[in-house]
Amino acid sequence: MKILSLLLLFVIGSLHSLANQADRVRDISKALHSSKVPELVLEKSTFEDALALVRAEWNRQHPTLDFPVALAEYERDRGHPDLITVSLRDVLFIDALRSLGVVANRRLTEKSELLTFSDYGLIVEHWITKSYRVTESLLRKLKLGRNPTGEELVAAYRRYGVILEDWMSISHQADEGLIVTALEKQQDQIAGINHLLAQGFTIHKADPAQE
Repeated sequence: MKILSLLLLFVIGSLHSLANQADRVRDISKALHSSKVPELVLEKSTFEDALALVRAEWNRQHPTLDFPVALAEYERDRGHPDLITVSLRDVLFIDALRSLGVVANRRLTEKSELLTFSDYGLIVEHWITKSYRVTESLLRKLKLGRNPTGEELVAAYRRYGVILEDWMSISHQADEGLIVTALEKQQDQIAGINHLLAQGFTIHKADPAQE
């Protein structure tokens, strides 16, 4: 009986902790997207100083909520800091942070209640153009006609889970096959899909709810 009681107390305590965490995430997200920064005016200031002012205003308005920003970047040359000029008034916290990211050339990523600024220079990816030989049989397996358009080709590979951004392109030329301009990751995915379909395999896109 004592062991059972302890287990029940542990489960109840865990559920209570999860509920509190969910409430905290909800409160931070709500404040981020509903409360406003009255004024943020800086001229030739550093990104860090601008972010510190936003943090101070957040702490003033929401003293019980954590400031939802993390920095993920290499240390910059302090001898030649990047200077920014900002003039914002009566804007949402999320919009103020997005604006700082734009003028400071940093990527802002939002996940749950946490925002991350990362230097664009941290990620270096090169686009490449490749050609792939395709047969009419492969096009049929992609549910395409003999002369598919670029939009139809992009839609076909997206159905298999390939994330193709708007600037990426796929075209079909009778003498060269598929011409794909994308990052290496997408190139590998498209090549793999073509190979599996040509070998007679059936591909199903994974259900995110089951992952």
